[in-house]
Amino acid sequence: MKEESSFDFDGEQIPCIPSYHNEGAIKEEGNLTELYVALTKARLEFDEVLFDSTNPHFKSKYVTLAAIQRATVPALAKHGLMIMQLPVTKSDGRCLLVTKLVHSSGASLQWDFWIEPKDRTAHAYGSAITYTKRYCQMALFNIFGDEDDDGNLASNSKPKTQIKNSKRKNAEVGLQNEADEMASGIDDRLAMVESKNDLDKVIQELSKWRLSFSTTNNATQRIKNWTVLVNELKEQHA
Repeated sequence: MKEESSFDFDGEQIPCIPSYHNEGAIKEEGNLTELYVALTKARLEFDEVLFDSTNPHFKSKYVTLAAIQRATVPALAKHGLMIMQLPVTKSDGRCLLVTKLVHSSGASLQWDFWIEPKDRTAHAYGSAITYTKRYCQMALFNIFGDEDDDGNLASNSKPKTQIKNSKRKNAEVGLQNEADEMASGIDDRLAMVESKNDLDKVIQELSKWRLSFSTTNNATQRIKNWTVLVNELKEQHA
């Protein structure tokens, strides 16, 4: 495909980044060892990237390009790295976003991503370019957005995990209390067994705690040797 020397951007001719004979492939230049070392160091110093905006159509949170820039640019600059992203219009009307990560040593990584907005308007292209910039940077730096918990931490509401753990603990305490009550009256219950119907009721209740062993270990220890007692009663009422 013929290589363009420039493209029109808001009426201004912008020089193209050279070499588009192999679109889609990653182009590497220079000694990448220094670039990778610098990128690794910078990555360790990135700030936390938070979901800072909401898509009104899908009601979903997402990370804006500005949030990514705030989290990454200072560390990148500190280690001699810079990212460039330019839209390029091809002779057939197609549009590419060129992403290039450059190191102060002269080494660089470059790749292209096709931009195909639904409508061929300036607004549609602008939105598509911003969208593509975000995802190319997130892929390059291997970063993911996190929920902003600042509001939750400042309020009186408990985190979901804390609420879940609290409910589980309350349920286990209630179960243990019920098991304690059953254990304390087990002798009286067994002494009152006079028929097979009475025995079946006791067996049914005791079986409940057999199923609860894994979550009520402390309580079930108090219901001792129930299988032996039930077997003895079965023999008596056979």
